[in-house]
Amino acid sequence: LDKCTAQAQQQSLLIQRNKKDPNPIKHFRKDLNLFLKGCKAKSELIILFGDFNEVLGSDSSGISNFARNYDLVDVMHSKHQQPDPATYARRQDRLDYILASPQIYQAVTACGYEPFNERFFSDHRGYFVDLDINQLFGNKLQHLAALPFREVRGKDTKCVTQYVEAKDK
Repeated sequence: LDKCTAQAQQQSLLIQRNKKDPNPIKHFRKDLNLFLKGCKAKSELIILFGDFNEVLGSDSSGISNFARNYDLVDVMHSKHQQPDPATYARRQDRLDYILASPQIYQAVTACGYEPFNERFFSDHRGYFVDLDINQLFGNKLQHLAALPFREVRGKDTKCVTQYVEAKDK
């Protein structure tokens, strides 16, 4: 294992903390499960984005287990209903996905993967999800006042200083 990888560094930290099983994936899953369990207990909606380094459904104790246990929808697959594109340049697998509570899924207006290296150089595709916040939160986004009517202008150092000092008080 290359000692410069994130996995090797995480494993080293777990060993330093005297963890019996210093497997970063197992600890990630345990921590994620604890977090999601708390969300569910508070009836919170969940949206989970990630480079999970596994094909959804390939490991019954992996991320698909969270999708089942917390009733999460695979947003990209469900919205596009076509073969999943490779999201990692070195393999033909989809390792990056979005899982969401059904209420969030219903509020998705658009989602997709970008071509490799579209906005930034990476071995993963960028991806996005647009949400109807009115449907999701029950209110519309407030429109900003036109520039001439704003009291704080970012390029006016005197105005910004006054604002920061007032916020400090």
